[in-house]
Amino acid sequence: MPDDGKDRTRFAEYVKLQAADRGFLSRNEEKVLLQDGIARFNVDYDEARWILTGVVAEEQVALERELDRTIAVVLARFAGTNDKITKEEFDDAVQIYKTLSKDGLSENDIKKKMKAIVSDNKWRPAPNGMMRSKRWYRKIDRL
Repeated sequence: MPDDGKDRTRFAEYVKLQAADRGFLSRNEEKVLLQDGIARFNVDYDEARWILTGVVAEEQVALERELDRTIAVVLARFAGTNDKITKEEFDDAVQIYKTLSKDGLSENDIKKKMKAIVSDNKWRPAPNGMMRSKRWYRKIDRL
């Protein structure tokens, strides 16, 4: 029977190796690491998640899953009581995400992600400019 402690240590070292040069792990990359922990290192799901979370925190690697939750809180604050997000607030949220992800995603990908989060939470874009248009928000789909 394999030594569970050794398997956990080997998996932690494997995660360190995979995450060492990255500042950001996407949901897909996180999922692959968890699958590897279960299949290759005989670690159950909960242990694999616990080890992965600990290693990325220690290595200061951002997880997309965590950043999405964090930015949703920021956007909720920006939306306030009228449930509207201004272009400036949206752009601020994009820059916050970009900084926290250590440039792991392109700005266009972040904008699309922000738009999905805004839509999922039923917030609305606020009109912008002299013409009071929401064009800035509609343009995101074409990026």
